[in-house]
Amino acid sequence: MRIQSILLSALVTASLSLVIGCGGQKTNGADVGGLNEAVKITPGSSLVTVGQTLAYSAQNVFGTDYAWSVVPASLGTFAENGTFTAKAPGAGVVVATSRKDARYVGTTSVQVVPAPLAPVTAPAFVNTSATGLTASVPVQSGCTYVWTITGGTLTSAADGAQITFSAGTAPGTLSVSCTVSNAAHTAVQGAATIQVVTLPLVVAFDGLPTVLVSGGTTSLLPVFQGGTGVIMPGNIPATSGVAIPVTLTATTAFVLTVTNQAGAKASASARILVGDPNPPGGSPTAGTEWTDPVTGFVLVWCPPGSFQMGAPSADPDASPNEWPAHAVTFSQGFWISKSKVTQEEWVRYLKANPAFFQPGACVRFTDGMALPVEQVSWEDIQGYVAKINIRMGWSAFRLPSEAEWEYAYRAGTTTRFFWGDDPSLQGLSTYAWFKANAFNLTQPVNQLGANPWKLMDIAGNVLEWTADTYAADYTGTPTDGSPMLGNASLRSLRGSAWNDAGKNLRASARAVRPPSDRFRTVGFRLVRPHRDAPVLSPLHASSVSLPKGGGSVTLTWTATGASSLWLDHGVGDVSGAASKAVAVTSTTTFTLLAKNANGWVMSTMTVEVAK
Repeated sequence: MRIQSILLSALVTASLSLVIGCGGQKTNGADVGGLNEAVKITPGSSLVTVGQTLAYSAQNVFGTDYAWSVVPASLGTFAENGTFTAKAPGAGVVVATSRKDARYVGTTSVQVVPAPLAPVTAPAFVNTSATGLTASVPVQSGCTYVWTITGGTLTSAADGAQITFSAGTAPGTLSVSCTVSNAAHTAVQGAATIQVVTLPLVVAFDGLPTVLVSGGTTSLLPVFQGGTGVIMPGNIPATSGVAIPVTLTATTAFVLTVTNQAGAKASASARILVGDPNPPGGSPTAGTEWTDPVTGFVLVWCPPGSFQMGAPSADPDASPNEWPAHAVTFSQGFWISKSKVTQEEWVRYLKANPAFFQPGACVRFTDGMALPVEQVSWEDIQGYVAKINIRMGWSAFRLPSEAEWEYAYRAGTTTRFFWGDDPSLQGLSTYAWFKANAFNLTQPVNQLGANPWKLMDIAGNVLEWTADTYAADYTGTPTDGSPMLGNASLRSLRGSAWNDAGKNLRASARAVRPPSDRFRTVGFRLVRPHRDAPVLSPLHASSVSLPKGGGSVTLTWTATGASSLWLDHGVGDVSGAASKAVAVTSTTTFTLLAKNANGWVMSTMTVEVAK
């Protein structure tokens, strides 16, 4: 740079050597020999931007007719009229030479500066509420920067070549602009428009069914928003709400990844089990445990056999609804939940926790999800069971019948309690949470003693809904272990709760509630029938919502291996059929029962009628 300045100085000096100090004597009379008058250039020292023009003028006694040039010539060009067009950045000298007398020369300095640049570099897409975002223009010596933003918030100073900012909370358009000014006060403005996009969200991702035999087909159903979905393995493009059939020969864990335009990702997984989805066959030893591979529920085996259901007439604590005692025979056994369904098991499928005694609700409540779920109605449970069964592909789970429940409670015993007649009620606390030891709370499952078939909490803690409609006594009730299905306005409950007196822990004690009731004393456990029981698809209705006054709907189903099919609400036997048109005048929950010699299964469907 120093060498460049020396050369420039030498060049200017040489160019002006004939003018500066040349003597230039006046010749007009008395003043002959006086100094020349100065040549005045307008403007004086100046800044000009490459590509722009600047008009110069010069004047002395000979007027304004001057020839113009710039040193070095690479800085730009002059027009005859003194207009300078800047071509390249640098420092130089403007020279004005009188055309009437070349001895009259004027000079002034000029600085040519680069034109400012304002291309804004910014992301094309950003996520809602994103922070730490950046936008920039090129760094330019001697320039100033002024930023503005619309639809977002600046989070750094607005006078640098780079800014940081945050996006708004709603999707839409965000714009940033920057005005760049150089030392010659030439200003240019650049801008960028940014799309603010919502974060991707996976609403649901599952395979239905979630358990297959080898070579079976499941449907992967992705539900998502805010991006493009891909399912791995297989790099399968996914469209929200569109099922994708997949045939499998081995257990596979699928992962759905949704990516939005800003590169944000959301993911969810679905594991499809390939194997035998059914419990063990044959007739295992009573109390054998089996863990369902899909749900993780631990169930115990209740073997085939007969028992005397109900209370003997001599039981001083029995009520008329426990009579008459009668024989019930199970030609095949069944699997029943080892413990009551817990809050954790409920939330796993239905997300929200309806329980009163849930963690965090009160410092007195146990901090854990091993408490039995309660405040669930019979109708709520049908929704829970349907959620599980649709994953299985058939009506695999259900509530126990009253007969199954009492048979499982007794576990081969014939006494009032499964631990004996206990007339003084001394053994209750060993096996049950009830009024005397529960502290007015539910307690975590699996804490006290089991019955002979390894069932836990079959007495106490919370009452349990059954599949049956309520009958005032056992006159005319089924003797094969299937449920009583009559007037559906009331449903039977069995067992006892944390606030019950000791006598209510007896095997034959019964309770009754409308199916829509929810109490903090009521929960449930589930049953899987023998693997050779009928296979029944979930009951389907042509419409689940009718206008005021109701109308007709068609119920449809698929049943295999059933010797009989029975539909409640006055329809009756539908054996051999796969559909039934029914009139519905008020909100109704229909129950379809499928039976054979190895057990029974059921499916429900509620049709709503506007009020």
